[in-house]
Amino acid sequence: MTSPGGGRRSRASKGEVTLVNGSMSSINIIRASDLTPRPWKNGGGVTWEIAIDPPGAGLEEFRWRISRARIEADGPFSLFPNCDRWITCVEGAGFALHFDDGVKLAVPPFLPVRFSGDRRATCRVAGPCTDINVIARRDRIAAEVAIAPAPAALPEGVGSAVQEDGEVLVRLDPTRALRAVFRPL
Repeated sequence: MTSPGGGRRSRASKGEVTLVNGSMSSINIIRASDLTPRPWKNGGGVTWEIAIDPPGAGLEEFRWRISRARIEADGPFSLFPNCDRWITCVEGAGFALHFDDGVKLAVPPFLPVRFSGDRRATCRVAGPCTDINVIARRDRIAAEVAIAPAPAALPEGVGSAVQEDGEVLVRLDPTRALRAVFRPL
């Protein structure tokens, strides 16, 4: 990651604050092996929270959230009213979201797919999948989500991440990462 002035930032451990180009910066290193499994909002599966803002926020209070989830079978997706969602399949053949209004949205591997968290959707899988979810409250945050090359310094393991200010890089596989940038409105 580079600083706003273009200079390189030094590596830091979780919670360490570094001085870069005369300003303070906090870098958080998140290892997939340290993530704690939790039930989905609707109770239909398991998720591992990677990062949330503000730290410690619940599912009703966050401004943005990134998580890893395992999808084992067809079933409903959790609703997140007033949120935009991006979902990226990182293991498995992909899946499809079937919305109540009849729209079907394919989610192929390694392509972030955006949809509204207000819409009821059922997931249809051909087999088990793992995905990375990015959720942002549209009235508070502008978010950009894209696939990027995985830097060598990014910890190994799907869902490992480096969080710095309003940017998070999440490892998807040995060569790819998901880059999410969050800006307050």
